[in-house]
Amino acid sequence: MTGRRKSSVNEEEEREESSSSKHPLIGEYDGHKKEKLRMIYNLLDDIKTRKEKHYNRYTSYKKTNALYKAVINTLNSVSVCSLVLTFTQINEIINIVALCSSTTATLITASVSAFELESKVYSHQTSYLQYQDMHRDLSAKLYKNGLSSKDMDTMLADLNARLGLIEDNSLPIGMNSIKITN
Repeated sequence: MTGRRKSSVNEEEEREESSSSKHPLIGEYDGHKKEKLRMIYNLLDDIKTRKEKHYNRYTSYKKTNALYKAVINTLNSVSVCSLVLTFTQINEIINIVALCSSTTATLITASVSAFELESKVYSHQTSYLQYQDMHRDLSAKLYKNGLSSKDMDTMLADLNARLGLIEDNSLPIGMNSIKITN
């Protein structure tokens, strides 16, 4: 055997060992069942990664949205207070502060609306929850005793259908395609 072929065989064995140690059920099967189970576990790992990415985006957008709302509410409060104080005719600076505060709040509100921040928060939260539900459901099914080859085929078909529906309705998160190894 050539050196290149030996290294690819060694890499394959290492990948199989790490996959078996990571997912102990893979070692219980052989042949087509083992490959189907490996594909299911690859999908499960991909679902977990997608779930985490959507959660990270969700929390990031949620914090950003909360910060913008706080700034807008603060500016609106300063503007209203300044406008009330203008009736006392104390100083023109109060009028300038009211005008600047209301203008800044309006500009920030317009930019947040244009960016559709709240819809992004909602979309990533929905996607995260759907992936979490799918991950929990798949994990429970995998640890169910006696999965036949037909059960695994059904699980793969169901997973692909559910993944397609979620991906069609969610915002992109910059994931690479799933890599299924043999």
